[in-house]
Amino acid sequence: MRVNLPSEKEHEIILNLCREQLLHNSLFKEMVNAIPAGILITEANGRVLFANKEARRILGGKVSLDSIGGHGKDKGCRFDAEEERRHPEECPEAQALLQGRETRGLLVDIEKSDGTAAAIALSGAPVKDESGSITGAIVAIQEISGQAKVQNSRREGEKQYILEPEAARLLQNISTRLIQANNIDELYDQILETAMQLLHSDYACFQLFIPERGEEGELYFLRQRGFNESDIGAWEWVTPRSRSSCGLALNTRQRVFFPDVLQCDYMAGSIYLETYNKIGIRAVQTTPLISRNGTLIGMFSTYWRRPHELTESEIIILDVLARLAADLIERAQVEQALRSSEERYRNLAQELQEIDCRKDYFIGILSHEIRNPLASIMLCLSLLKKAEPGGEQAKKAMEIIERQAAHLSRLVDDLLDVTRINRGKIELKKERLELNALVQQAVDDYREKFKEKEVTLGFQPASTELYAEADPARITQVVGNLLHNAVKYTDPGGYTLVSVTGNCIQQCAVIRVEDSGAGMSPELLKNLFVPFMQADQSMGRSGSGLGVGLFLAKGLAQLHGGDLSAHSDGPGKGSVFTVRLPLADGPALARVDEAAATASCHRLRVLVIEDNKDVADTLKLLLVEEGHEVLVAQNGTEGLDRAKEFKPDLLLCDIGLPGMDGYEVARSFRADADLKNVYLVSLTGYARPKDIQKAKEAGFHHHLAKPVSLEKIKATLQHYSTTFIDSIG
Repeated sequence: MRVNLPSEKEHEIILNLCREQLLHNSLFKEMVNAIPAGILITEANGRVLFANKEARRILGGKVSLDSIGGHGKDKGCRFDAEEERRHPEECPEAQALLQGRETRGLLVDIEKSDGTAAAIALSGAPVKDESGSITGAIVAIQEISGQAKVQNSRREGEKQYILEPEAARLLQNISTRLIQANNIDELYDQILETAMQLLHSDYACFQLFIPERGEEGELYFLRQRGFNESDIGAWEWVTPRSRSSCGLALNTRQRVFFPDVLQCDYMAGSIYLETYNKIGIRAVQTTPLISRNGTLIGMFSTYWRRPHELTESEIIILDVLARLAADLIERAQVEQALRSSEERYRNLAQELQEIDCRKDYFIGILSHEIRNPLASIMLCLSLLKKAEPGGEQAKKAMEIIERQAAHLSRLVDDLLDVTRINRGKIELKKERLELNALVQQAVDDYREKFKEKEVTLGFQPASTELYAEADPARITQVVGNLLHNAVKYTDPGGYTLVSVTGNCIQQCAVIRVEDSGAGMSPELLKNLFVPFMQADQSMGRSGSGLGVGLFLAKGLAQLHGGDLSAHSDGPGKGSVFTVRLPLADGPALARVDEAAATASCHRLRVLVIEDNKDVADTLKLLLVEEGHEVLVAQNGTEGLDRAKEFKPDLLLCDIGLPGMDGYEVARSFRADADLKNVYLVSLTGYARPKDIQKAKEAGFHHHLAKPVSLEKIKATLQHYSTTFIDSIG
C-alpha cells in the first residue's frame, strides 16, 4: 500500500500552522481526528507534537517514534513480503528526519503496547525551513490486517490514499479560511466556495433549516454559487415532501446523492427536475449539517453539469466539511444570538437609564411645583396674622390661598389619575350628555385665565346638538387640560380657538383646540404623550406643571373609545389638538342624519349586493322611494357582472357573501378601470374596529353596521353627493 503525501512545501505550511496556532485549536483537532488515517506530526528531534485518534488506536495508545521502530532504537522494521530486517534509520520517519527523503507505502510489522502484533503501512515526508534545514516530519499510518489486505492494498493503494493531498488542503483552506470568517454570512460563503473547490462542482447552495415554518420545518434558500437568481425560485422554501435531493435529505436527515438526475425515479416529473434540466444539472448531492446534540442546522448541496459518482475521498471530504461547518455555524449562531442579546440588554439599560433620569427630573419638577404654592400659602398666612380681618389685604391673601390650594389639589389629582390609568383602575361614570354645552362650560371656566394672560379665547359650537355616552367630569378634564396647555404656551396677544363638529360618516364628535402659541418640533411630538415629559426643561421655566396633562387627556379620551392627536408645523407656528369621541345612538345621531338627509341629493345609480333577499328588496324599495335607480345582486360574482353594464355611482355591499366575499368584491372594483371610481359602502354585521379597518384596507370608503336606519343610509348618500363627487370631479 502506498501513501500519497502532500509536497514538502505543503507540509511546511501545515507544520508552521500547527506550531503557531492549530495544535492548540479544538476545531483543528476535531478535523484531523475525522481523517481515517493515523497522522503523526513530529519535531526534528523526533518528539511527537501531535497524534490524531486513529494513530493512537493503531499504536495502542503508545505514541512515539519508538513505537514503530526508528530514530535510534533497533526494534527492527521489515517488509512483510520479504521478512528482511532493516536498520532503524531506513524506517520512513528516520529517512524523513535524517536524510530528508520522502518514503511512501513502506509496510512494517509492529508490536503494540498491549503485546499484539499489527501490520501497518507508513509514509513519511520531511518538513524544511527556508534555509533547507529539516525542522520536522509528517507521518501517515494505515493498519493492514492480513496478507490479503496487504496484497489488495498494493493494488489499490493509489485509490485508497488519494485523500491525503486533499486532507492537507482541508487543513489549510478550511481551518484557516473558515475559522477566520468574520461573520456568519461570510462563513456561509466560505463553506460553498470550499465545497465547490474540493468537489470540483459547477454549482453550490446553502439552505438554513427553519423549524418554526410548517408542521415539520422547512429549508430556506440562503446562499448560492453559480446560479442565476431567476432559475432558483422553486427552491426558496423546501418541505420534507419536496421531490428533490434537499427535500429527501430533510425528510431522512441523511446525505442524498443522485449521480444522474435523468435516471432518478424519485425526481421524475417534479418541478425540480424541470429546473435541473433548464439549468443543465445532471448530478447532485445534499449533505445535512447536524449539530453535536443532533439538531438539524441546515444543509449544503453541490451540483455537476455531467453525471458524477462520488469517490471515497469526496465522501470523506463531505463528512469532514459537514462536521466542521456544523460546528462553526452553531458557534457563529450562538455568538450572533449573544450579540443580539447584548444589544437588547444595552438598549434596555439605556431605556432604564432614561427612565431613571426622567424620574429624577420628575422629582425635581414635583418639588418645584409643590414648594411654590406652599410658599405662597405660608406667606399669605403670615400676612393674615397682621392684616385687618375682612380688609382688602386679608381678602387678597384668602384668594391666593384658595387658588394655590386648588393648584395643589390639581397636582395630587393628576398624579393619582396617572397611576389609575396605568393600572386600568379609572371608573367612568357615563351618562348621556350634550357635548356643545359641556365644552362651552369648560371654555367659560378658563376665560379668566386667558384674560389674565391677554390671550383671546374663542368657541365655535356645532351647528346641531351632539350627544355622547361619557363621563362629564372626565371630558371636562380632557378639555381643561388642553386649555391649560394652550394658555401656558401662548404669548400675550395670541389666540386659542375651541370648536366642536360632528362627523356623521365616522359617527364621531370632534373637539378641536387650536392655538397660536409656541408650537412643537418633530422631536417633541414623538414624546408628547409620554408622562413626565416637558417641552421646556430649563431652570427658567415658569408654571410648567408635571408633564402629565396631555398623557391624562389622551388616556381619558381612549377610555371613552376615542383618541387624542396633536399637530404642529414647527416651533413658533402654534399647535392643534384634536379629540375624537364616539357619538351615541339615538336622538343626537338622528338629528345629524336628518339634517344631512334633508339636504339636496343627486339622483344616484345604486348597486346593492346582498344575499339576504328580504334585506335586498327592502333596501331597493326604500331607495327607489327616495328617487334613486337601484339594481340588486345576490352574490359577488353576479354583482361584478351586472356592475359593468349598470355602471353604478355607489355600491352597498354585504361582507358575508357566498363564494366571493365583500372584501374581494371591493378589491375587484378597485382593480377594474371602469369601476375604480365607484363609491363603496360596506353594509354588514361585522362592526368591530378591526372589521372596519379590514374593510378600509380592501377599498371601502365607508362602513355601515347592521341594523342600519334609513337616515344613516340617506346621510351616506348625501355625503357622497356633496363630498365624494366633488373630490373626483
